[in-house]
Amino acid sequence: MIMTDKIPFVMEHANEAQALLGPKDEVFQAIEAELAVALTPRGEELIIQADTADTLELTKAVIKTLQQLVKKGLA
Repeated sequence: MIMTDKIPFVMEHANEAQALLGPKDEVFQAIEAELAVALTPRGEELIIQADTADTLELTKAVIKTLQQLVKKGLA
């Protein structure tokens, strides 16, 4: 069964969003490939689809950590 959840995806500046997504969305593509999930940015939300609840929670944690690093200018 596919698990789906949404998390806030709000960045203050366009360059922060670009840093999080990566050039040509490479960062998101790497997360999708490594964790076997689907990531879909929609406005101010990020939709995450995963096969298990554990993978869903792990993906949320990775994205939230990346958001914090970008906001601090560390990524």
